[in-house]
Formats: sequence, structure tokens, C-alpha cells
Amino acid sequence: MSSAIKILPGPHAEGATIVLSGRAGDDSDKPVTLKVPGDHPEVKGECSRATQGNDLLIHIPSSAARDFEPDTGYEIEIPELRVTGYIDAWPQLPTAGKTYAELEAEAQRRRNNGVPTEGEKNDPVVQPVTAPAHVEPAVVKPVVGLARVSFWARLYPMRKFLFAGGGVFASILALAVWFFTHNHHADRPSAPSRPATPVAPVATAVPGTAHQPVMTPPPAAPLNVLENLTVPAVIAQAGSASVIGDEGQRRLTHGKPDDGVLLLEAAAQRGDGHAMARLAHLYDPTAFDPNGPVPAADIRESSQYYRGAVQAGDEDVKDDRARLHDNLEKKAAAGDMEAQLALKDFWP
Repeated sequence: MSSAIKILPGPHAEGATIVLSGRAGDDSDKPVTLKVPGDHPEVKGECSRATQGNDLLIHIPSSAARDFEPDTGYEIEIPELRVTGYIDAWPQLPTAGKTYAELEAEAQRRRNNGVPTEGEKNDPVVQPVTAPAHVEPAVVKPVVGLARVSFWARLYPMRKFLFAGGGVFASILALAVWFFTHNHHADRPSAPSRPATPVAPVATAVPGTAHQPVMTPPPAAPLNVLENLTVPAVIAQAGSASVIGDEGQRRLTHGKPDDGVLLLEAAAQRGDGHAMARLAHLYDPTAFDPNGPVPAADIRESSQYYRGAVQAGDEDVKDDRARLHDNLEKKAAAGDMEAQLALKDFWP
């Protein structure tokens, strides 16, 4: 039986809140689905839960709430909570206040008992690298060769004897020695001096100084701040539809199929062609995987997502879409009404 459902504007900007009295025990991190019979789009994976006293609050973000007309009645259904009711008049929504992302961040902090969320953790501090003190290279003085020792130095042991023998004898002997050495050097041509063999310089590692650039290690790869967030928080904090779709695909491959499908659907609703193509493959009856993340194949879902992906510019799905089209034509020719309607609605 349907009953009146209370709905309030806010508390986030351009959003609304459904109040379910006495249902605080149904609070959970898992988002709920908001269904509205008729042409109104289904809101799946964007409405989160919170509690206020004994009441359960269903927060509807601005991206979904803006599709409702003020002062208009709506029949709604929340299947996860087994709730069916009627909203007499959709309220006029506030245009100022806290955003949906801010409220989700506050709720996450409360759930973590004060532990900061991934988005609030301080970045690791990289200690500066101090250049080592300047060390002067050692200077090696050249070694004088023994061949350079003078002639008089070689006569040093004889000098005491010569001078002790008397001044005249010493003078005569010195004159004879001078004459001998003078003539000896004058008669013999001087040998060309042998060029010194060049010595290759030895490479010396000089420590870095304050004037040289210091190489710092590359920064670590950024952490995925969306990894541990709830589905509504990812939708609120992701910068684009493609980022939401990428996180959805990551969760599909990491053992979170429900989260993955919800995020892919949210990205598809925001125009991401790759997310539409992925959902079209999941629901395609011609390639359906019974062990996949969706419970059953769906002709209309697959047809709609294929068309959306093509319109978004994804050229890779054209062959798969054509295969589904051929399959539906065969079923329609055999009298399958669902196939006939899908061909009429999603193909020109």
C-alpha cells in the first residue's frame, strides 16, 4: 500500500531529503535506488543514507533532484528499503548551502570516528637533500728527477779535502776541472732533450657543492583517493564522468561488482561513451556472461547503451551493436514483441 512520504528541501544546495520515520535501523553505507513510474529517469547509486534520531534520511543530490518539478506530485519506490509512497508536492530546492560533497565528507568522518578521510590525509613530507660540504682536491707537487742533480753536488764528498789542502792547490784543481767540463760540453753536441711523456689526468670525483644542482628522487605515484570512498562520495568528488567510469571499471575488476555497475551507470548518465559501451556489453543477450556483474541480459538496456555509446562517439561498438540488431530482427520476425519494440525505439 502506498502512503505519503515526507520530503524536505536541502540540506545540500539544490538537493532534497526523504524522511522515513522510525527507520534509523536501516542505515547503511550502501546507496539506494529511487524509482519513479512513468518517463522520469531512475536514480540509481546516487542517493545515500543518514540518520537523525530515530528517522532515516535519504539524501538526493542535486544531479538527481533537479529532474523533479517543484509543487508536483510523484509516486516513488525505494526497492532496497521496500518503500513505496507518494510525494504530494516536490519542494522548492535551496540554491545555497553546503554541497553534497561536503556533507558526504562530514558523514565519512563521523563513520571513521574522527579518522581523516583519504582526501584529508596530509601529503608525505619529503626532507630536503643537503649538499655535502666542499672538499678541496689534493694537489700533488711534481717530483724532481735525479738526472737534474748538478755536477757540483756530485763533488760534495770531495770538497772538504780539496779546500783543506791549501788555497793554491784548490784553485789550480778547480781551474782544471772548469776547463775540462767547459771543453767537454763545448765539443759534444747537446742531445736533444726528450719531451716529457704526457700523463693522462686522473678523474677525481668531486662531491657536489652548493653551486651544483642536487638530484632529488622522483615523487611517488599518487594514491587513488577514490578507492575507499562510497559510491555517492565518488560521484560527488570525481572531477568528470570519465573518472567515475574508470573507478567503476576498476571496482568491477577488483571484486566489487555492485559498486562497479553503479559507478558505470552514473558515468553513463553523465555522457561517458566508454561507460555506456561497457554496460551495453554486460547486458547484451548475444554475449551475456551468466557469471558477470549483472543478474540477467536485458535487450532494452543493451540497445539503449549501444545507441548512447555511438552517439557519444565510440566507434568500437558498431560491430557489436550490428550483431545485436541482427539478433533482434530474427526474434522480431518470429513474433517477439520485446524485440520489435527495441528495434523501433533504439534504431532508426
